[in-house]
Amino acid sequence: MPFNDKVHFEILEEDSGKLFITDGTFRKRGVVRRYFLRDLRRYTTQYSGTFPLLTAECFFCGTSLRTLEYIDVDELDPDLDNDCHNKGALEVCVHCSYWRYHRVKTDFYGSRGVFGLHSYTSHLSKVHEYEELPEGCLTEIAQQMRVRARHWHSITPIRLERLVRDIFKANYGSTEVIHVGKPGDGGVDVLLIDSEDRRFLIQVKRREDPASAEGVNTVRNLLGTMMLENSRYGIVVSTADHFTYRAYEAVGRANECGMTIRLVDRGLLNRMLDPLLPDRPWLDIIDQDFPDFANYLARKIPSSRQRNLFSQDLALNNLLVVDEEANLSAPRASI
Repeated sequence: MPFNDKVHFEILEEDSGKLFITDGTFRKRGVVRRYFLRDLRRYTTQYSGTFPLLTAECFFCGTSLRTLEYIDVDELDPDLDNDCHNKGALEVCVHCSYWRYHRVKTDFYGSRGVFGLHSYTSHLSKVHEYEELPEGCLTEIAQQMRVRARHWHSITPIRLERLVRDIFKANYGSTEVIHVGKPGDGGVDVLLIDSEDRRFLIQVKRREDPASAEGVNTVRNLLGTMMLENSRYGIVVSTADHFTYRAYEAVGRANECGMTIRLVDRGLLNRMLDPLLPDRPWLDIIDQDFPDFANYLARKIPSSRQRNLFSQDLALNNLLVVDEEANLSAPRASI
């Protein structure tokens, strides 16, 4: 079960339109009264207004949230105009997997001065924060990398090498990926063997400056290692912002000699975190609380794990197959 905070309280609505929070824990909280009751009053008017307490951006990484809403109406007694409305909303951050789930269940009475009783439930995902990333816990580490980009530049080199190994394993399931980095490793930090038994030598570089550029010397060093190890395939992974033009130029010349090198900068490495992020962590919680809404969401947001299974081989080819024209046409950067 994913980590999350749960909030639940009830609001009584009179025929006059006044709203009262019945739970003493929340009754005197100014923020709840000011924002929630205001939004709930708009929501109860026509059931088409803004859902209570929705936000536009992720609290952690600032990315715009994707919002899906669902409403279900049960007519309990048509003669008495007595029915029940269930409305759910899910907010999801596609960048770091932060999520919020809301549900308002309303029982309408229309008698004795009471218009209805609104029962509000929400689950708010919790993201662990670390100054130093822990061992293991790949899901938490991937989220932290998305939320706190500085970790790319402060993580120790040996742990970055292991993380790169895990990232390649998660993205390319048909390969064998081994961490071999150690003192005197000759410039090979990770070894990747694909389904065609091709050996890719991966060199990992951690740069402390987020704006840095990875230069041509790193590519040349890997080329030397590839020749000594009798391998035609190599990958440079760097936390630098980009590679210099001369680095791309060296890759193009290597391709002309039948040697394949791919360059992975921080941006591409960050995108490769996707398979490590939690896969719909909210689904089980919503299914227990509001099954119809969970079924709706399962159709709207398919499993990312399933998509990755079908895209792994294609993604591997896109990253590793020789493409001389693409390398030589790379955008110019600082040298």
